[in-house]
Amino acid sequence: MAFTETQNISWFGRMKNSFMGVIVGLLMFAGSFFVLFKNEGCAVRTAKGLEQGRKEVVSSGTDAAAPGNEGKLVHISGQAATDAVLKDPKFGVEEAALRLRRKVEMFQWKEIKETKTKDKIGGGQERVTTYDYRKEWSEDAISSANFKEGGHTNPPMPFRSEQFVASNAMVGAFRLPESLASQIGGEESLPITEEIHGALPEDLKAKFRAEGGGLYMGKESGSPAVGDVRVAFSVVRSPKDVSVLGAQQGNSFAPFATEYDTKIFDLRDGIHTAEAMIQMAERENTIRTWLLRGGGFVMMAIGIGMILGPISAMAMVLPFLGRLAGAGVGFVAFIGAGAFSLVTIAFAWIWYRPMLGIPLLVGGIVLIVWIIKRAMAKGRPPTPAAAAAGGGFYTPPPPPE
Repeated sequence: MAFTETQNISWFGRMKNSFMGVIVGLLMFAGSFFVLFKNEGCAVRTAKGLEQGRKEVVSSGTDAAAPGNEGKLVHISGQAATDAVLKDPKFGVEEAALRLRRKVEMFQWKEIKETKTKDKIGGGQERVTTYDYRKEWSEDAISSANFKEGGHTNPPMPFRSEQFVASNAMVGAFRLPESLASQIGGEESLPITEEIHGALPEDLKAKFRAEGGGLYMGKESGSPAVGDVRVAFSVVRSPKDVSVLGAQQGNSFAPFATEYDTKIFDLRDGIHTAEAMIQMAERENTIRTWLLRGGGFVMMAIGIGMILGPISAMAMVLPFLGRLAGAGVGFVAFIGAGAFSLVTIAFAWIWYRPMLGIPLLVGGIVLIVWIIKRAMAKGRPPTPAAAAAGGGFYTPPPPPE
């Protein structure tokens, strides 16, 4: 089912593309500063907000909502329970649970694109793109409108995945908002029996059959065709041990607004102290911060590489020179992104936390100075001392005419 497309690009075409890439590279380079600076600000505000929460949190029992805790950051632990019977309005499947989830998958075509390039003497390039088409189950609708090759058409999905959450889930005397109740884990399968199948709406009963613990629409589940649909249901049964952090609002919870423009509104599975929940949130903040730092660094490195792209494109007249130039550009992009990232993070920390930001700034500046000195040193002739140390002879440059 593979389809191959070959494209030949001239040296002038590559130069044109590289200069167009400079514009994109400048945008990425500039955008990376914003991402890095903004990320540090969010990390610091979140850390300070959690520290405020640590100092102000009030641990409460679940027997009653104390009026004196209204608006305060409150921590509770206990069993989330409900007497609600949740019902899927389309399929009519119902169950007493904290959460009911319908998972819908359709067998669809998927286009897989792979491109290989080959450099030519003279600066040209041959680009071979292979489009392969495979069938797979997917919970998301895959649009076939932009497939390169026709004959691989996906029909629209007749149903989508959806979940239903109990609106009256309680932890003792406290009602859980649906946004928190939806986070409760411990999901388990809800097998579809012949009895449940018999209770489906008549139009769906004719289309679907109970099979493999779920519902199936199609001829042969062992050999599915494009457009076949399978539906599975799962539930989170009551009761479940949970711990909650949030602002007490009557007998319920709302996000707790800190002094640092952040909010604390969290539910964890299991019984945890307030301190343990705050420590979990701090670890997540650290992981998120480092992931975004890495993303900002990569964004900056790609931007620098695209800005310097014309250098390697120009050298591609001879492929081996182009590869050397490309390696040099990659090295400069990596080191430059590291230096500029350090400086940006340092300025952000100076803005938010000066005592930690100043050492970072010094480190970044030292790295940039080292890069500049290394680059300048390559263009200088060796000194007599350097030549002697290397065991060679020093030949002074000719006097100016």
